[in-house]
Amino acid sequence: MKRKYLKCLIVITGIFLVLFISNKIMKSKYNDLPEVRLKEIVNKDKSFAIMIQNETGYEEYDSNTWPGEEYVYKEAKCTDNNGALVEDVIVFADGKATLTTTQTVYCTLYFDIKKESIVDILKEKSDGKLTDELVYGLYRYQGNAIISNHDAGVFDREDTVKNNYICLGADCNEDGKDLYRIIGVTEDGLLKVVKNVPANDSIAWNSDSSSDIKWPQSELYQYLNSEFYNTLSIDLKEMIVNSEWKYGDISNIDFDEENQNIFTPKELEKYHELSDAIYGTEENDYESGLNDDQKREKIKEISKLESEALVKRENELTDNVTANIGLLTLTDYCSSFESNSIYNCMISKHYYILDEAKNEDFVVSWLSSQRGWGADWTMSRIGLTDYDFYAWSVSLRGHVDGGWNVGSELPVRPVFYLKFDLDISGVGTLDDPFRIGIE
Repeated sequence: MKRKYLKCLIVITGIFLVLFISNKIMKSKYNDLPEVRLKEIVNKDKSFAIMIQNETGYEEYDSNTWPGEEYVYKEAKCTDNNGALVEDVIVFADGKATLTTTQTVYCTLYFDIKKESIVDILKEKSDGKLTDELVYGLYRYQGNAIISNHDAGVFDREDTVKNNYICLGADCNEDGKDLYRIIGVTEDGLLKVVKNVPANDSIAWNSDSSSDIKWPQSELYQYLNSEFYNTLSIDLKEMIVNSEWKYGDISNIDFDEENQNIFTPKELEKYHELSDAIYGTEENDYESGLNDDQKREKIKEISKLESEALVKRENELTDNVTANIGLLTLTDYCSSFESNSIYNCMISKHYYILDEAKNEDFVVSWLSSQRGWGADWTMSRIGLTDYDFYAWSVSLRGHVDGGWNVGSELPVRPVFYLKFDLDISGVGTLDDPFRIGIE
C-alpha cells in the first residue's frame, strides 16, 4: 500500500508540476508586448490612427495596407486614458509597429514623404565616382589624376573626378576662396569638404619643431580654428558641424626597427622582403637584378603594404579633439584613389629607381592639391626624429610624405563637415558647382 501511495503521490506531483510549468509558459507567452498590426490599427478599435504627409501638412490615411515605400515613418504621438502624453511606447521597425507597454494607449503614427538622400543626389551626378558603400566612415569620391610633362616642370594634369565641386560663397572661380571639393558623405548625411586651393600657401605646422606639441596645441590648429574660421560667412559658420578629429603620432616608414611601429612583425618581414627585391642588399652591392617591369610589380606590392599600414595605424589612434576645422587625414588621401589602387598612395616615392621614370606619367589622387610647390599638411605627426618633430603631408608628386619637420612652411587646405537642408542646385562641375544657398 505504501508503494502504491508513493507512486500515486509522484504521479499527482508530476501532473501538478507539468500544469504549473505550462501555466508559466502560457503566462509568459501572453504577457509578451503586443505587435500593432494594421487590421487592429485601421479596422478594429480606432485606438490607433495613421497620418501621412502632404504638401500642406498631414492627412488621415485610411487603407488596409501600410503606407508605401514613398513614405518613411517619423514618430508616434500617444496618450493614456486620461489624455496625458505617453512617450516611447511604440517602436516602428521592419515595416511594423510594436508596443513597448501593456497599458491602454491611443496613438497616432506619422509618416513623412520619403526624400531623396544627399548620397542619392550626388551619386546621380558623380559618373560612378562616389562609392556605394561606406569606406572608413564616408561614402567617398574615388578617382585618379594623371600628371604628365613633369620632367619639363609643366605638370599637366587630367582628373577623373570632375563632379564634386561645391560653392560656399560668392567667389567660386577656379582659384576662388569659396570653392571647395566634396571628399565624401557620412552615413547621417554630413558633407566632408576640403578647400580647392590653399587658404595659406606657406605656414608651419608649429614653428618650434623641437618641442613636443600635439595637434590641438599647434599653431596650425589655432590658425585654422580662429583666424581662418573667422573669415567665413555667418551663414557658412551656422552649417559647419563641430566634429571630432583623430590625431596622434604615426611612425615614418624607414629601416630603423627600434623606432618602427607602423608595421606589425609580419608586415615588417614582408616589407624587408620586398625592399630587398627592389633595391638590392649589401651582399649584392644593392643591385636588385630585376628589370623595370619586374620592379613595377614589386613596387605596387610594397606601396600597397605601406599605404594600408598607414591607414590602419591612423584609424587605431585614440586621441580626439572637438573642433570646427581640421585637415586632410592620411585615410582621406589613401582612400581617394580608384578602387583597388590604394598602392598609388605611396607608389611615386619609389619610382625614382626606375630607369625611365622621369619620362613617364604618374598617378596622383584627385584629392591632391593642384597648387603649391611641395605638399599639403595633414593632422598626423610622425613624432621625434633626431632632434625635431615631423608631420605627415601629401606631396605634389602624389604620395604621402614624412619628410618635413613641423617648422617647415607648407600649403594648408582646411577641411570641415557641413549640415544643411537637401536644397542643392548645380551639377558639381567647375563651371557649375553645387550650391546650397550660401551667397
